[in-house]
Amino acid sequence: MPCSELANWGSIWPSDAGNRVRMNESTHWLVSSKVRPPERVPFHLDRRNLLEDIERTNCNLIVLRAPGGFGKTTLLAELCRWAKDRNRIAAWMTVDEFDTAESIEAYLPYAFEHAGLSMARSSQSLNGCLTELTADIGKADAPCLLVIDELERLRGTAVATLNYILHRSPGNLRIALGFRRNPGLDLSSAILTGRGIEFGPDWLRFTRNDIAEYLGGTVSRRKLDELAVRLDGWAFALSVYRYTESKKARAEAHDNTNGDLAITADWIGQSLFRSIDDEDCEFLMELAQFDWIESSIANEVLNRNDSIQKLTDLEALKGLVQRLDSDPSEYHLHALVKEYC
Repeated sequence: MPCSELANWGSIWPSDAGNRVRMNESTHWLVSSKVRPPERVPFHLDRRNLLEDIERTNCNLIVLRAPGGFGKTTLLAELCRWAKDRNRIAAWMTVDEFDTAESIEAYLPYAFEHAGLSMARSSQSLNGCLTELTADIGKADAPCLLVIDELERLRGTAVATLNYILHRSPGNLRIALGFRRNPGLDLSSAILTGRGIEFGPDWLRFTRNDIAEYLGGTVSRRKLDELAVRLDGWAFALSVYRYTESKKARAEAHDNTNGDLAITADWIGQSLFRSIDDEDCEFLMELAQFDWIESSIANEVLNRNDSIQKLTDLEALKGLVQRLDSDPSEYHLHALVKEYC
């Protein structure tokens, strides 16, 4: 792990800071990038309407659940900036499979300190530290936001630690979560009682107007209609289209077409398909041979009786398997997924 990626805890909490947060000897260093939302990228699209949707819910728990490439991280980063612009304390944390209960305990106060909230801690036990953290948040003079991204990567005791925070969060704390698959967090009680809300891929899709704005109004209405169908609102597919078209405009596409295809295939394979096992991959490769997927035909060809159920149950592809408008009993894979398979 390069030193440039690390932040010395001591540089954040000086040794003379009294009862402010003190690290255990086993965690002297923290990765500073884990508590910073990603910066805006070129060709950023302002999706203020979605931020306003979130604001109108008045819910303390916001869940974004969708496959890779739907813009969850980008929107959550904007939510963080939106909150800071309104003088709210906005903490960010990106988690991964290496996080444990102890590292989550360390990163939560680090994230809030990075966001501008002073943390005081004296307890040495995990639950005691988390209790004091929620107490400090509850005493804050401003509303607070905690954004946690890439939660599908979380494992083991770290999930229980976040459940503790979810169930004991103070009234002035809004928690926003982004994931492809729920790692085991107890979200149902908050959602069923109206304290939480979940947004899925359909809500995140780019509309026809979004596509036009993203491409700078450079495409005809006919082309826009075609793109709206082909891209199906998937942000990743739109970025692929913009990239390849920009290369054509620079008369470079003929030089590296195979390279462009490889970049797209690498992303789909490494990001979208990383949680799909070999058996399901083989199943998808077979289904991709169909222009559209009809239950009885697919079952006969694949010698099974649950083709549609199995297809629609693949969480990694939720939102990328769509019903045909002409026949709701038939389905199709997103064009890029089909081409990849």
